[in-house]
Amino acid sequence: LFTKRAKWTENERAMMDAARSYYRIRWSGAIAAIRLVAFTIQQIVSAEQRRSRLRVMTAAVDTLQNSRGTVIQHSLSDLDRLPRGQLLKELQARYVLAEGERKLPLAYGLARLGSVEAGFLTSQIVSAADRECSNIVSALDGARRDARMLIESQISEAEKRADWQAKSRLAIVNFYLGYSDTIRDMLSIDT
Repeated sequence: LFTKRAKWTENERAMMDAARSYYRIRWSGAIAAIRLVAFTIQQIVSAEQRRSRLRVMTAAVDTLQNSRGTVIQHSLSDLDRLPRGQLLKELQARYVLAEGERKLPLAYGLARLGSVEAGFLTSQIVSAADRECSNIVSALDGARRDARMLIESQISEAEKRADWQAKSRLAIVNFYLGYSDTIRDMLSIDT
């Protein structure tokens, strides 16, 4: 070990070459084993992080789906910290299957991600609880033009049925979206 290589005998050279080869194989094997263990640990940690993110997303969407009224805005802000692509898929999958009042909060979530379900949201204006008005208006904000056409169509239908309560609710939402024609007509004292 501490001798000069030039002074080695032929047997010493053969022995050192064999030792070098032996230790090279051993160290290569040890390094490969360490890399394999590190890779396995990294994969386990990564899989656990994915499962954890999925649990957090599922819980956040559950909370949104069960929220009503003013609580919706807090539930929607909780969604902002989640991965948009996965969240959009989760919301869309649940939206398709949801029924009744559990579908409306999912539509709010989709609207928050830019996928406004204007047809469904405008169809809920007349029947939704009063506390949902601001949420519907916020959700329709990204599709004002489409919402206006749908709301004005519903206003015409409400006029034909002489359903003034429905007409007024629709006109109020239209007003909050920036279209005041119908509400101005309703409030005018001219006959």
